[in-house]
Amino acid sequence: SGDLTGSAAITVNPRPTATISGGATYCANQSATTTLSIAVTGAGPWSGTLSNGQSFSGSTSPISVTVTPTATTTYTVATLSDANCTSVSGDLSGSAIVTIITNPVAPTASVTQPTCATATGTITVTGPIGVGYTYSIGGAFQSSTSFAGVATGTYSLSVQNSAGCAALTSTSVTVNAQPFTPNSANMTFSGQTNVCNVIGTNQTVTYTVSAPGATRYSWVKPSNTQIVSANTDSSVVTVKFLAGFAAQANKQFKVTPASICGSGVQKIFYVQATLPGTPGQIVASTNDVCPSLGTNVPITYRIPKVMGASYYIWSAQNGTTTISYPNGGGTDADTVIAVTFASNFSSSAITVQSVNDCGTSGLRSLTVYRYNPSTPGLISGPANACEYIGANGQTATYSVNPIAGVNTYTWTVPQGATNVSGQGTNTISFKYPAGFTSGSVSVTATNGCGTSGSRSLTISVLAPSYPSQIDVINLAGCPNRRYSYTVASLPSNATSLQWSVPTGGTIESGQGTTSIVVTYTSGVIAGDVTVVAVNNCGSSLPRTSTVKLAPCPTGFAGTTTVKGNTVATAEEMSVKVFPNPTTSTFKLQVITAGKEEVRVRVLDVQGRFIKEIKVSPYQTVNMGAELKAGAYMLEVKQGDQVKTTRVMKF
Repeated sequence: SGDLTGSAAITVNPRPTATISGGATYCANQSATTTLSIAVTGAGPWSGTLSNGQSFSGSTSPISVTVTPTATTTYTVATLSDANCTSVSGDLSGSAIVTIITNPVAPTASVTQPTCATATGTITVTGPIGVGYTYSIGGAFQSSTSFAGVATGTYSLSVQNSAGCAALTSTSVTVNAQPFTPNSANMTFSGQTNVCNVIGTNQTVTYTVSAPGATRYSWVKPSNTQIVSANTDSSVVTVKFLAGFAAQANKQFKVTPASICGSGVQKIFYVQATLPGTPGQIVASTNDVCPSLGTNVPITYRIPKVMGASYYIWSAQNGTTTISYPNGGGTDADTVIAVTFASNFSSSAITVQSVNDCGTSGLRSLTVYRYNPSTPGLISGPANACEYIGANGQTATYSVNPIAGVNTYTWTVPQGATNVSGQGTNTISFKYPAGFTSGSVSVTATNGCGTSGSRSLTISVLAPSYPSQIDVINLAGCPNRRYSYTVASLPSNATSLQWSVPTGGTIESGQGTTSIVVTYTSGVIAGDVTVVAVNNCGSSLPRTSTVKLAPCPTGFAGTTTVKGNTVATAEEMSVKVFPNPTTSTFKLQVITAGKEEVRVRVLDVQGRFIKEIKVSPYQTVNMGAELKAGAYMLEVKQGDQVKTTRVMKF
């Protein structure tokens, strides 16, 4: 042995083993696809076959195998190999069964139908019947084979076994409507109701009736008719109308419905033999056609439906109108038409007649008038152009009241007018050209029907009127003499007043208005206060008031001191009224050195007494709030001194 060396190792690998498990139960009409599990030992990966010859393989245990049998099948592992060895039958164990359960056959059933006494029926299953079967007529499954109290209708009857497998098809089961006494109230009658076109012609008319629950009908016809159908128990009869039918009063068909449960109430149906009536009033969507002329914008006309009419014949002016039917044709739809008018349409009538098989009715018409717009009303605006002439003049505005339905106003203004705006509207503004002496402003109105007559306003240039008499009021005496000069109002056509005063006088305020205040120096003042009315065209004749004032006494200060109080000298008693003229109240102040009470009387211009108040020297009082607009005289009296002042209230 010492002469022998080395060794050889032999490795014996174990054979792989496998155990199969799994399985499921399916109904015959289901997809029987399921997964089996094969637990294997040995050195992976493994591969093998099942007892049905299906191959499998995997590298981890267990191996999943999907099978889809078509019948109940038991699966075992037939062969198995790993990386080293192949198993033998003793290494393989277990089985998996996939069971396919056969569905029950389609069910059968019998029906006990409703009777006159009941409103429901009964469905009874006749097969298949056995333990484990359940049944349904559309709701839950039940083990009982009888479904009682079933309302009329059609039902799907189905059956399933204890495994829950249902029949591949279901049976349709019908519970018929139960017979009952017919309902005459809901009976219908159809057929030609106006038969004048078939009377005496040997033509026939078919009538049909229908009543819920009826299986037969009894007819009673009017005289001068002949029923030519096979029998009168039918819901349909064919009738001839003989020559005398139109003249008789009785045109009634009487029908009684019946069934095995009894007869309903007789019901009367009427036919007639009359021409259609003349349509009622035609109503238009608008009575003003002018906006639609030449625009393809239609006006809608409609009438109420005429009893017995089959259709309607409409007409309108030929060549200038197009009639369409917005609701289509037919008895009801053609009660409405839409009409488009060409621009050359003239006033004419739209007419309509109703028609049926017996003839045509009388004519209903509606006259559609094409009116040019009326001449615009009086033009509002200044007739004297003076204030509005030239670039420096104001803008003159003229207008007329709007006219319904008028689209455009066309103005004609003096040639050369500037700053023109508003053409096309009912108001226009512009300035007159320099040098304008006379002319007119005119306007016409236009709509879809045409143009109106022209309305004009004569325009002239008017010099201002002569101012009224100047009213003079002494406001203050020497040495600072102040006077107011007033005219009653701004003369007509005048825009302002221009005043001038004699030398030694200064216009303190009011230039351009109806009243000025002038201050005079203490020297001799002689001359005229002059006022002229002015506008953009010129001035009026002057109105004057003569001024003659002696010089104030030398050293005269207008005051004297009496026991420390400053008062006006007696001979210089003055009355101040301001503002004059006024629109509200006057302020009155009497300046006097006298101690006596001052009485003030208010008289109207005719000398009639209005009221009297008492004031104190130098006291300022408000008065005149209660006086109406007009001219008044204020008579101020203290002792023997009396002064009268004219005042104006606007």
